[in-house]
Amino acid sequence: MELGLIVLAGGKSSRMGKDKAFLQFSNGTMPEIIIKKTKECGFKEILLVPNDKENEGY
Repeated sequence: MELGLIVLAGGKSSRMGKDKAFLQFSNGTMPEIIIKKTKECGFKEILLVPNDKENEGY
């Protein structure tokens, strides 16, 4: 069985003041970390869905 995943990234970030999806951690941004970990778990198809038009090509 092949597994697929949709990752919803982004949000208003009204309290933080910047897009949380692009915060840097020691091993990448949150979407990068999630994609890497899910590939390790066997997900074959991963869709990243941003919440804004600016970051659609991420």
